[in-house]
Amino acid sequence: MLSTFTIRSIPHFIASEFHSWRRGGHRAAAVYPPAQVRFSSLTKEQQGTFALKSAVEPGRGVYVTFFGANSFHLTDGITNILIDPYFSRDHYYFEVPFWPVKLPLSPDRISGCLNRMNIPKLDAILTTHAHFDHSIDVGYVSSYFARARAATHFDGNPYPPLYGCRSVANVALGSLAPEESSTFPKYNVYEREAAFAALCKKYNITVVGSSYDASFQCADFSVKFIEARHIKLPIEVRKELCGTVDDPLVPERDYYAYKEGEIHSLVIKHKRWGNILVMGSANYVPGQYDRLSVGDRPDAMILGIGFLHKKDGIAQYRDNAIKPFNPGKVFLSHWDDLKTLLDEDMKWMAHTSHDDIYKAVSAVCKDTAFLPLLEWVKVL
Repeated sequence: MLSTFTIRSIPHFIASEFHSWRRGGHRAAAVYPPAQVRFSSLTKEQQGTFALKSAVEPGRGVYVTFFGANSFHLTDGITNILIDPYFSRDHYYFEVPFWPVKLPLSPDRISGCLNRMNIPKLDAILTTHAHFDHSIDVGYVSSYFARARAATHFDGNPYPPLYGCRSVANVALGSLAPEESSTFPKYNVYEREAAFAALCKKYNITVVGSSYDASFQCADFSVKFIEARHIKLPIEVRKELCGTVDDPLVPERDYYAYKEGEIHSLVIKHKRWGNILVMGSANYVPGQYDRLSVGDRPDAMILGIGFLHKKDGIAQYRDNAIKPFNPGKVFLSHWDDLKTLLDEDMKWMAHTSHDDIYKAVSAVCKDTAFLPLLEWVKVL
């Protein structure tokens, strides 16, 4: 018997596939295509830093390398931060409308990407919300760097600090501690809270609540989590993807088990180079500009644009989330088709009006660009 989810998914799937066919597989018709570097095309010498001539040198500014969705590596050449790390990208639920497909982790693919990034040490993992394309890999990424640090006989907690809402913490714990996580349903509310707190401490996870002033220091960077909103998803999946992840989420689970949780934008400030505002989804909180102090106003913005396609929505996003800040640079992320692996020719995300978004944003900020894949981009 078909589930309610399945029946509602059919029109979405048909529309998505028609859109794919009509646009030639979501390929860009624009004159500003994002650069594409295949992992498989790299020589052994290049695999340390992808196709880059060299790693970022300290004292040159703040750079990012983009990995699709809202996933990128941020560094000033000394401190290394991963935001919404997502490398698995093998989730073919789009192709099977009649059955919700479970989302497996892809340890080999994640490890391969992290090996090629050649990050000597990871100082923090930041997340904007708990949807699968922002959170499913965070637990494995954390354990990857913990293993590397433990091998150096590091004196202290080997797990890099992970920051996110409680739903993100539960997604991470499901990967980091599957055996302990499976016992949570047996606990009463007090035992559950105690077990959750103990596991967060063990794995160096800081839960960011709805407090507007949630912030922390990371070397020359300071990070502030601020209230945000997610773009309205298509109605056929909106109900499944809203809500919270209330217990540790042990893989493998259906994609709609990854509820969004609390949504945050990130104000990332560098002592020397300036401020970046990262918005993982294309929506805004009214009056957000007035709630940021002068010292928090961004010099550059990185904006997720997935599913932003209505012209009135694009104009509202531009006028309320971008224009008041008057940033010097705007970089657009989350433009890519999540069905496409990083080894393949990247395609554009369906139901996202890339041309209209670019024109609207570049009208208020001349230095606007789609983040290219697998390249160092100077943001500050």
